Amino acid sequence: MTGNFERLKILYFVQYSKSFFYKFLAWTGESDSETRKSLAHFDSLNKLTFISLRGGQKQEYDKPIARKVWIGNWIVRIAILLTLIRINLFLYFDESGQMDLYLANPFPDSKRQKSTFLLILGDVTVGIFFFLREYCHYIERSGYLITLRIFFNIRNHGIYWKPLKFNAKSAQSFNKIVHLIMTQGARLLITVWFYSIALIIVFHTNYPAAYSTGVHIFFILCIIPSEIVTLASLINGLVSLGIYLWTFIALFNAQLEAIRDEIKTCLRRCSLSPVELRRINERVILFMNEIEQTYRRLDYLHLFLMALIATQADFMLLLSLIFKLFPDSINSLITMGGITVHFFLVIGSYWASSYCTKTLSMHGRYTGLILNTKVNCSARFKALEVQNRINARQTGIAIGNLCLITPLFALLFILENINFIMLLAVNIRTLV
Repeated sequence: MTGNFERLKILYFVQYSKSFFYKFLAWTGESDSETRKSLAHFDSLNKLTFISLRGGQKQEYDKPIARKVWIGNWIVRIAILLTLIRINLFLYFDESGQMDLYLANPFPDSKRQKSTFLLILGDVTVGIFFFLREYCHYIERSGYLITLRIFFNIRNHGIYWKPLKFNAKSAQSFNKIVHLIMTQGARLLITVWFYSIALIIVFHTNYPAAYSTGVHIFFILCIIPSEIVTLASLINGLVSLGIYLWTFIALFNAQLEAIRDEIKTCLRRCSLSPVELRRINERVILFMNEIEQTYRRLDYLHLFLMALIATQADFMLLLSLIFKLFPDSINSLITMGGITVHFFLVIGSYWASSYCTKTLSMHGRYTGLILNTKVNCSARFKALEVQNRINARQTGIAIGNLCLITPLFALLFILENINFIMLLAVNIRTLV
């Protein structure tokens, strides 16, 4: 009896650990109910922090902005503008006791060089993120983010909704990936709030002169909420947008996988009828038109995200990791933030490049389709046009008018950023 009881305890512990591990990794089964809940939960977090002004995944751009959302967005804007004004006043009025007191300067008695670099870093960070936030709201009001409505449809109809054009295999894969991305994305949004709170508190408590009297503490408590709202709102807006872009890539990869499976099935046959080839051509053309239309709307958003955020992360690492201009605790938080940004940018680039790789793999298979169609017909010539359209110069997710995201681009991206940081560090040290 004792042996059986011990085995049951071990079995229960293993099952509990396995269940906990799956929940921690946000791995789901065949049912799409959890995925639909995660999409709704992520959308609710976006609405809660006023990341979207047009109903989140509903994208009701043809309706006026709700009064509550309009007021909340202006509260966030005022908090951001207040933070920007305070930073610039600290830069302009050096060693002003009254200014340090009433505006809660976190670096009142620090060395001028260190405090200046910290304030410049804050000014650049808030400025870049505020620009990206306003640009996202601008394109949302213009209707360019209407493509987000696909996630609202998935919430209502499920992963197996016929217009998604998945097969069983790609639907299962998409279900697991979306649940993973959305669940971890929601956790990341919450983590950003804790990171922002920790960073702001460390800033205000690192220099004893900043909270030396009760009056100083009073003004700090008045200012801290606006700083936390500023930092968390700006970062979460970019995190949310990045999560949606990653999910779009998963959506298109799943649709592409379904097309590839259909082509593989056709290649197993001895011959292919013109009707079947025409149907495959239409499906591939429709798919490529849809993805090009989607990313034509968002290509400059990709450009701004990649260029400005990478520049910001480089600047953070330059000041904190290379020159170590700040106290240890602040250095650690800023370095962690810069490395995290680069990590997600590189992973996102590799994830986006998978679309290019999978699309190019259809080029050779199309040759087989043409050869398997024994009858000379218009569908064969159309297939040649489709095959010509699938080439390395035109296939991929665009970053503005600069380039397409490929696996090589992701590798060069991180190497160029490292090279930029090191060259900048050497040049500045030479000048100093």
